[in-house]
Amino acid sequence: MTDTDIATSHRPTEPTPKLSAAEFLTRREAADYIRNILGRPMSFSTASKLAALGEFAQPVTWWGRRPLYSREDLRAWTEARSRSTKVPGDPAPVTAAPPHRETRPRRLPAPKTTTA
Repeated sequence: MTDTDIATSHRPTEPTPKLSAAEFLTRREAADYIRNILGRPMSFSTASKLAALGEFAQPVTWWGRRPLYSREDLRAWTEARSRSTKVPGDPAPVTAAPPHRETRPRRLPAPKTTTA
């Protein structure tokens, strides 16, 4: 093994892509992006809780202790979590309302009589 092999052995085989800081969002910015741009309800505290549970989008990279997210990953994560209430092309299901159960008046307990 030569000196060149030792010096380059720790380097990754594929170069990491050069990304600008504008392409990454902090968790607070990610919550704002989901709420304001994607139109889904999301607060910073909810994003933090989901991240702590491992249910938030995976960070692209880390800056110190801060996870950084990409807009594309956030969009994909949001779409994966959203539920469709109607499948396109399917008619809305017709369901009858449950029958109204008539209630009987409550029976009050008999008044207590006192004997003197």
